[in-house]
Amino acid sequence: MKKTSPKDFIVIGFALFAMFFGAGNLIFPPFMGKLVGDQAPAAIIGFLITGVGLPLTGIIACAKINGTFSDISGRVGKIFAIISTTALILAIGPMLAIPRTAATTYELAIHPIFPGVAPVVAVIIYFLVCLAFVLRPSGIVDSIGKVLTPALLVMLAIIIIKGLVSPLGPTISTGFKGAFSKSLLEGYQTMDAMASVIFASIIITAVRAKGYTEKKDIVSLTIKSGIVAAVGLAFVYGGLMILGSHTSQIIPGEIGRSALVVEIVK
Repeated sequence: MKKTSPKDFIVIGFALFAMFFGAGNLIFPPFMGKLVGDQAPAAIIGFLITGVGLPLTGIIACAKINGTFSDISGRVGKIFAIISTTALILAIGPMLAIPRTAATTYELAIHPIFPGVAPVVAVIIYFLVCLAFVLRPSGIVDSIGKVLTPALLVMLAIIIIKGLVSPLGPTISTGFKGAFSKSLLEGYQTMDAMASVIFASIIITAVRAKGYTEKKDIVSLTIKSGIVAAVGLAFVYGGLMILGSHTSQIIPGEIGRSALVVEIVK
């Protein structure tokens, strides 16, 4: 029996954070912060319930049965399990999440720096980079957890800390009604609640690949990895929403979610 190592669940937790942190995760919180202004604390709580709490619940649920979403939905019936699992994979894959992630990558990372690059070229490059990471399925979790996530967290931390130390502007009352309930819905739009029950099987596989065979160890490390990811997401969401709340006065009127992130980073 292998002795559990904090390093293992931290690396896997970092990987899970990066898997969760997609397009909506970056653009929804600042935009919500701009809308609610000085009501950001209530909005943060609402966003964290559905944007962090539900995904963590999904990870824990799958960990407890030491299986996949199919194992959970299969208790209702075989046909239901097939239909619901297929619908989930399509939703977080080719139908919604993948196109949104590719489009947001172009809007945030490519177009502001290289405006002459055609969207189709940028998207092809983006998917080639993704392909380079997934060609070795056995090592993808370590690659993400040890390389991508630390770099991502450092960049996000710099942006958030700089924004908190030197706010872009004051937080003002925007007169927004229903900050908590609206943020509750925005957090769900990240689609991480749905993705969590699919990602859980990847995390469980990664835990087993590190040599853990005892069920209690697999469950424990999977849940701890989920908590690591949840803490990271909570910090980033809260920070980004606070940054957005400081733009209500200096960036009045209509602005797109992606455009707002670009303005904040500038």
